[in-house]
Amino acid sequence: MKKKYNVLMIALLVVIVMSAVIVQASGYQKITPQEGKHMLDSDPSIKLLDVRNSWEYEQGHIPNSILLPMYQIEDEVETLIPDKDTKIIVYCRSGRRSKLSANKLISMGYTNVYDMGGILDWPYEIVK
Repeated sequence: MKKKYNVLMIALLVVIVMSAVIVQASGYQKITPQEGKHMLDSDPSIKLLDVRNSWEYEQGHIPNSILLPMYQIEDEVETLIPDKDTKIIVYCRSGRRSKLSANKLISMGYTNVYDMGGILDWPYEIVK
């Protein structure tokens, strides 16, 4: 009985580890503004997507960000970012739209998507 229990526990552990690997391999990762800033400073090829509306973008946005409102992702992202292995950092105002947008990008086949949350948490320079 104890042997069956140990085998069952090992099998469960393998399933948990494999699930974590699959989630990580999906490309979606949650990052902090500090991690995002470091990534952007060290890799100029990263695409920074602002998924808010145009009027929000005009009120202030992170330097070098590309405006692509959440509702336009499906129609326009493949034109803006044709390489699905491109590193993409997504942000919005508070984090809700960035999460939804990151999930949408993953479902479209993008593999290196990072959700940075909202500009409200961005402690660095913004363009007005």
